[in-house]
Amino acid sequence: MKIQCPKCQLSGQISDANVPAEGMNMDCPRCKTSFYVKKETTANWKDTATECPVCRFSTFSEERFDICPTCGLVIKDYNEKKGKGGVAPAKPAPVKTSRQGDKLDPAEVSRRAADDLRRLEEKDATRSYGGPDPGASLLAEQEAEIPRGPVIPLPVLLIGSAFILLALIVIVYSGSEIKSYYAKLAEVGNDELLAADFAALHSVWGEVVLPAIRILLSVVTMVVAACFLRRLPKSRRWLEICVWGGLACVILGQIVSLSNWVLRSSSDATIGYYSIGVMNMLVMLVLCGAPFLAAIWFLRGELAGDLFEDEEIS
Repeated sequence: MKIQCPKCQLSGQISDANVPAEGMNMDCPRCKTSFYVKKETTANWKDTATECPVCRFSTFSEERFDICPTCGLVIKDYNEKKGKGGVAPAKPAPVKTSRQGDKLDPAEVSRRAADDLRRLEEKDATRSYGGPDPGASLLAEQEAEIPRGPVIPLPVLLIGSAFILLALIVIVYSGSEIKSYYAKLAEVGNDELLAADFAALHSVWGEVVLPAIRILLSVVTMVVAACFLRRLPKSRRWLEICVWGGLACVILGQIVSLSNWVLRSSSDATIGYYSIGVMNMLVMLVLCGAPFLAAIWFLRGELAGDLFEDEEIS
């Protein structure tokens, strides 16, 4: 008999011998929907059998089936072909059976007895609704395997995503710095007094050149981080180079900031003034450089080495 899932329309064939008279519940292997299967009444009694004429499967009772649960032979087609004097269609090759004058190998007899016992146990189990699902295997064979992408390990996912997010933030922040610098420069115009004050407070190196370098490095880092998420060869090495480049930008930015601090000082500035500038630079180096050093430590560690198959970073 033919069964079909009412939700996803997955269909398959099972034998009436596997369905009890009162019907049974089945779970679709594709969408896991539970539905009720009721045995269909056969229109012609001759279209059923208690023993398969090809593989000799038997129900060992008066229960009849229209499709052999072992070889899948359709009894109706077999009878029609046989009635026309032709050869009945059969999926498997004919199995040699024990008849008068024939002797089967003892191993073959044992195998058949074990198969018969297994079928009887499966048949008894399907009497209850909680028993094994006889059509699940047939439906599962018809279900196409769904392709799935590679699973990204959690450490790789966190590190790669963090660098992509950080690169986006740096691009937005650096772009705003460059835009703000030229906007303030346009406000100064040709006023010499304002131009002098603007030059004392702002530096083209710190607010144009360095942000442009950070933007370029961030774009490269995003590309390398995407390759890192896919665990491509050499991506771990290139990501470490990008991290070192980011650390160099942090150091260069603090040097430029300290230089501006010194240039803005008056002629009678005390040692305390310069000490504050140095302390600010050291604190910012520790706060901004620590994440980069932690990333380098991870990329050089054994965990990252186990997740990548490229050469060891030296």
